[in-house]
Amino acid sequence: AARVPRLLLRHRRTGIELDIVESGRDPEAPAKDDLVRAWLALSPEVPVFARHLRAWVREHRAELPRDEGYPNSFLLLVSGFWFLSARLGLSRSSRETGLPEPSACTSVSPLPSAAEMLKGWLALLASCPSGPLMLDMRGTLDRPPAGCLFAIVEPVSGRIACSLRPEQAQHLAELARVTLRSDSGREEPESA
Repeated sequence: AARVPRLLLRHRRTGIELDIVESGRDPEAPAKDDLVRAWLALSPEVPVFARHLRAWVREHRAELPRDEGYPNSFLLLVSGFWFLSARLGLSRSSRETGLPEPSACTSVSPLPSAAEMLKGWLALLASCPSGPLMLDMRGTLDRPPAGCLFAIVEPVSGRIACSLRPEQAQHLAELARVTLRSDSGREEPESA
C-alpha cells in the first residue's frame, strides 16, 4: 500500500481531530473527499454515524496498527458506507466511482439511529471470521484474495487497499464483539 505522509491534529477544547495529507502526494484526495461528502449528504443520521464510527476507530487505533496491515480510518469509514448501502439499502454505489447514485437512493424509512447503524456495522465486523468478506462499493469483486478473510476495495481507485489474514480478521472481529458486549448495557449515544 502506498504511504502518504499525514499530519494528525486535535483541537484541545473540542476534541475535533483533523487528518491532513498533502494533496500533491495523494492525487486521489479530492475524489475521496467528494466520496465522503456525497455519503454524508444522504441523510442527517449519516454524519452522526460517521462520527461514532471514527470515534470507535480512534479508540482502537493502537490495537489496529496500520503498519501491520489493518485498515486506516478512511477505509473503515468506507466499510461503514458499504454497510449502509449493502445491508441497509440506503443507496447503490456507482461501479465507476463508488459515489452514491442519487437515483438509487432508497428511502429507508425510518432510517435507524446513528447508534443502531454503528451497532449494525460492528455486528458486520464481528461476523467476519464466519466466512470471507469483501467490501467493494463498486460491486466488481466478490471474494477477498486467496489467504485473506476480509478485504476492502478503495472505491476511488478500485484497488484492494486492505486485506486481512484470518488472524487479523479475527482480531478485528473480537474488538467489535467486545464493543457490542460492553455497549449492550449502556444508553445510546446522542444523535447530534
